[in-house]
Amino acid sequence: MPVYIRYAHDDFGCSPNSIGRSIRCTCLGDGEETRWNRSDFIGVLDERYLPDWAVDKLHELRGQKMRLSEQNISFAEEISEVGSLLNFYMETNFDVDAIFGTNVCTAENDDWLNVYANYDMESSQVSDVLEIALHRGDGGEETLTYSLSTAEKEILLRKMDDYCRQQTGQSLTEYSAQMLAEELPQPDGPVMQ
Repeated sequence: MPVYIRYAHDDFGCSPNSIGRSIRCTCLGDGEETRWNRSDFIGVLDERYLPDWAVDKLHELRGQKMRLSEQNISFAEEISEVGSLLNFYMETNFDVDAIFGTNVCTAENDDWLNVYANYDMESSQVSDVLEIALHRGDGGEETLTYSLSTAEKEILLRKMDDYCRQQTGQSLTEYSAQMLAEELPQPDGPVMQ
């Protein structure tokens, strides 16, 4: 039996706590729009497990017309450590609305984005999604994610390594190893020399 990846976009069933169960969705494979009941779905698939073709289709459905390119990616501020992740703050000096499907590049509101790319030190890989904090002009906040394609992750890895060398004088691999070594607990008793 074939498995279909569907993007659930509206109706009452999209909200897990609602009484309604109807969901309108679009099949990422062929673009067909259909209505299903919540109980017809196996579950919610984390975007980081989507194949690249499905990520591209999902971005298209969300109104994200462009993908990140080498020219879009630059970092600022210090590299921070969050658990086993190295967190890189991305500069947003590109058309974020075209990439992320937001509406911040306008005079209609005072919204802005903070975008973060993460490097998992334990797996030595770029995380599968960018974390986006959408700050509303009225004081509200919303957390968004952007699923990265394989090509985008490769570009990010090169850029992270370059930025790490610039900031720390070490490659990303060397810096990660140093950070992980500092996290290891030191022995309590005498140490054999």
